[in-house]
Amino acid sequence: MKFDLVEKRTFYSVLIISFLVFLFLPLELGMKIFLFSLATYFFVLFFLCSYWAGEWHPERKFIIGFLVSFLHTFVFLFSGIFGLILAIFISKISPYLIEYLKGVFKF
Repeated sequence: MKFDLVEKRTFYSVLIISFLVFLFLPLELGMKIFLFSLATYFFVLFFLCSYWAGEWHPERKFIIGFLVSFLHTFVFLFSGIFGLILAIFISKISPYLIEYLKGVFKF
C-alpha cells in the first residue's frame, strides 16, 4: 500500500511535530495536545470531504466524508504514536541530549 500526497505529508509532519512535543513537554500535556489536534484534524477533514463529495454523490456525502477522514485520522494516530515511541526511545538512550537541546533552543 502506498500513501497518497495528503497521507505522506500527514505522516511526516505529525511524526516530527509529535516527536518534538513528546520529547520536550510532559507526557500528560503532550497527550492533551495530540488528542486535541487529532480531533481537530478529523472534523476539518470530515467537513471538507463531505463538502467535496456532495457534488458527485449528494446522498452518500457523509459516509464518504467519514470513511476518508477515518482513514487519514488513523494515519495521523499511527504517526503520532510512532513519534511518541521514538521520543521515549531517544530520551532513554541519551538523557543528556534533552538538556542540551533545551539549552540550545532556550525552552
